[in-house]
Amino acid sequence: MIKDTLLIVGAFPRDNKEVYGGIHRSCKIILNSPLSRKFNLITIDSTQISNPPPNIIIRFFYAIKRIISFSYNLIIKRPKVALIFASDGLSAIEKGLMCFIASFLKCDSVIFPRAGNLISQTKNSKIMKFLISFLFKKAKIFLCQGDGWKKFAINELGFKKTHVKTVNNWTATEEFIQIGCQRHFDKGNNSKKILFVGWLEEFKGVFELLEVSKELIDEGYKFNLVFAGDGHAKTKAKEFIENNNLSDYIELLGWIDEKNLAELLSQNDIFVLPSWAEGLPNAMIEAMSAGLSVVVSNVGVIPNFIENGKHGLIIEPKNKYSLKKAIMSLLDDHNLIKKIAINGHNLAKDKFSEKTGINRLLAVIEEIIHKK
Repeated sequence: MIKDTLLIVGAFPRDNKEVYGGIHRSCKIILNSPLSRKFNLITIDSTQISNPPPNIIIRFFYAIKRIISFSYNLIIKRPKVALIFASDGLSAIEKGLMCFIASFLKCDSVIFPRAGNLISQTKNSKIMKFLISFLFKKAKIFLCQGDGWKKFAINELGFKKTHVKTVNNWTATEEFIQIGCQRHFDKGNNSKKILFVGWLEEFKGVFELLEVSKELIDEGYKFNLVFAGDGHAKTKAKEFIENNNLSDYIELLGWIDEKNLAELLSQNDIFVLPSWAEGLPNAMIEAMSAGLSVVVSNVGVIPNFIENGKHGLIIEPKNKYSLKKAIMSLLDDHNLIKKIAINGHNLAKDKFSEKTGINRLLAVIEEIIHKK
């Protein structure tokens, strides 16, 4: 049986490339999913080559290189559908250009934006809104992860309702779900372990978390905090930890691979991500599936799924008081930790499992092909 070809633009880094992120894990799951058996997959890697990102000239060079590769594959390999993951800023414009090229070359494309900051960028810039609206609308389908993205696509970008499809996050893998199923809530363990996973950037709320942690430690709370990730804020965060004698309580691990992530999730109790902007963060879904109690910001489509006090504690971004109150609530109340962890785990298992998300994505792609 001859298989159709599917072109995917996303995060497909070399094995030795130490640049990680949510889209990377989503794309890796695709490579080991029914999509890889159903279609001949062509992949184009669009991860940034370094952190911090290179200058604009180098970024432009790599963008042109990717666009040439994208166009070549459309012309020579003739894929049925092009699935394009998008971030924000210049990355979103580049992916929009790919949608335009796909439309010109008579290939249906599916645009799947994942960075919540894109919504605010288009609202704050008329030029950005014009470019994203014009370019993204060349796509056949706009994929979204929740009602917030759906409203954005329809109301702000002008997509028809029939051209907007919802596909939930699919990073609640069986491995993480099993960690959550096997989790024991030891009431006798007074010292809790708190985990942050993601880019170490100011907009991720890194310094609010550091400052709140110092206040809580000074007030006698017992916990350990681990940052798993890297970014511009690492040096300043390290200085903060050293200057405030917090090395016994706070650790910076840098990026970790999936094997070590699973181990880290099993060792921690609370997951905190006080970002200023998000879409629907994979790290949150992974933590929930592994049975951690989550503290997350009221941004992106997070409130579409997380009920405050049930599946997690939702805080206001850039608000240290809100963050401190949420962490204190969990440190003071073992039953609250258990309740949120169990409810969050069940939500991740039901809504964000690998099988559910990938099957939904597969259905969207097959629907496009069958309508050709």
